[in-house]
Amino acid sequence: MGKLFAANALLFLLCLALAVAEQTDGVFSGTVPLIIPGKAGMPFIPWTKVSAEKDAVQSGIASENVTVPETATDGTDATDGTDTVEAMDGSPAPVKIPSRGSIPLKHERVYARSETAGTVIAGTSSWYLEEFDSLERPVSATTWNLGEIVRKVSWVYYGDTQLVSAKLETVATGSTATSFDKSGNILRVEITDADGKVTSRIVNTYTSELRLETSTETTGETVRRTTYLYRPDGTVLEKRIYTNDELNIVYRWKDEENWTETVYSKGKQVLAVRYVDGERRKDSNEKKH
Repeated sequence: MGKLFAANALLFLLCLALAVAEQTDGVFSGTVPLIIPGKAGMPFIPWTKVSAEKDAVQSGIASENVTVPETATDGTDATDGTDTVEAMDGSPAPVKIPSRGSIPLKHERVYARSETAGTVIAGTSSWYLEEFDSLERPVSATTWNLGEIVRKVSWVYYGDTQLVSAKLETVATGSTATSFDKSGNILRVEITDADGKVTSRIVNTYTSELRLETSTETTGETVRRTTYLYRPDGTVLEKRIYTNDELNIVYRWKDEENWTETVYSKGKQVLAVRYVDGERRKDSNEKKH
């Protein structure tokens, strides 16, 4: 199924290339049928460009052969800012084209094709291909810009569920690998550069109530660890930040508007700041030997 979809996607892009060859001044001279995903529960698809077609599709106004209104030679809208398209039942439906004053916004045509094996969204300079597994879950996505791959994403799931267990995103500068628990909380993030060298790593732990308990970020030789304590109602009571196991600062809350900040250096308190009703009221330097 994946190979068949890839072949169909390639054919679709070739047809699009032929359509692009017909464009003038950045606006297509003709129209290309727009195939709209109609399946309930279809995963969200990020649109690569803003377009009049997208607005029409999402509002349910039209489902094919959507055209962008022409612009008059004096730079103003050829109409009063409202154009019409033919709905499937043949009746006209207005499509509002947003504009900044008298200068209309430029729109790039975006065309889409969706099947059970994936989705293709393409414009004159950008393309997006998302492939699904046998359960119709997104497993990979590729974005092209000006003919070159600029972003790739892949997903792994817990068994046959819709719950993502891992995500890998790759761009020109490197990759970001993220793992999740079954509640969607981030367990681990690992960032690598273009050569595959790990530049940063974050590891999180959670309480039995799924509240963030510790977050440890390692960058080079520096390890920054943050710990949290909570009240029974789930509000944060205390937050501590350590660098290479040395305590730096402690935040302690009475409520959202009242808390204290205590700064430490080499294990000793050097500054205490108190906030009352959100305003700083008092600080003191402690010189203890």
